[in-house]
Amino acid sequence: MMTLTNLSLANEGADIFVPDGVSIEEALKRTTHLAVGAHHDDLEIAAYPAIEHCFENCAAWFAGVVVTDGRGSSRTGPYEKCTDEEIRQIRRREQIRAAMLGDYGIVIQLDYRSSEIKGGINGSLISDLKQIVEAVEASEVISHQPLDRHPTHIAVFYHLLEAMRSLPANRRPDSFLGAEVWGKLDWLSSTQKMTLNSGRREHLAQALIGVFDSQIAGGKRYDLGEIGHRHANATFGDSHSIDEFTQASLALDLSDLLNDPSASACEFALDAVDRFRGETKQRLIDWER
Repeated sequence: MMTLTNLSLANEGADIFVPDGVSIEEALKRTTHLAVGAHHDDLEIAAYPAIEHCFENCAAWFAGVVVTDGRGSSRTGPYEKCTDEEIRQIRRREQIRAAMLGDYGIVIQLDYRSSEIKGGINGSLISDLKQIVEAVEASEVISHQPLDRHPTHIAVFYHLLEAMRSLPANRRPDSFLGAEVWGKLDWLSSTQKMTLNSGRREHLAQALIGVFDSQIAGGKRYDLGEIGHRHANATFGDSHSIDEFTQASLALDLSDLLNDPSASACEFALDAVDRFRGETKQRLIDWER
């Protein structure tokens, strides 16, 4: 177990980095926006509106948590011959560079292998996440959501939900947002879909994703794909109005799942599918007569 001030994290390889050098306690306490991602670069894709809001903002601080260790990353090109341990260290350094570039208040890398969290609830990860959420007392938490297609993202979503549900009601965040990463959310009903402005400081957004060279030079052009997708969200979100933002990120409000411990995330996701089915039927049914 790794003990760092008031956090006792399960893995010896866990790492905490505070870019401006204040104490870990102070960095945690000042946090207003917390994001929890499965992989390195998930924070920069899923939580950019929160990162940008906190950038050079003395009244708002971003904290990022990366759950997995990066060993399973795909690798081609200049990274093709990297061992699992070498790519783990490279991805860890990339995440620290992103934290420095993005003016994060703190970044915590928990160093779990994906296989350790995908087979069911991992008590150690629940404990780590609960400690972090309690320590930061952030008003907004951003993470993955139950409509994502990536199994590790789904695992992180369930672990975080379980950790936050275990807190007293008055210690839970005011807002819990599920962001799009694998599996985009443009198809969602307008009754559920949240559209967030991600067009401010595009140079920062590009730079943050560009830090992860092991992915981009390694064969995944997340820098082009994500920024292009944000432009598409802004333009194709509404056919009858001018664009509100130059770029937009989409999210789900997951607060109902957080505030009702008996609520099923599976049923929540299927309800979104049913709404889509109903709206699709409404648009087409008259043409079938």
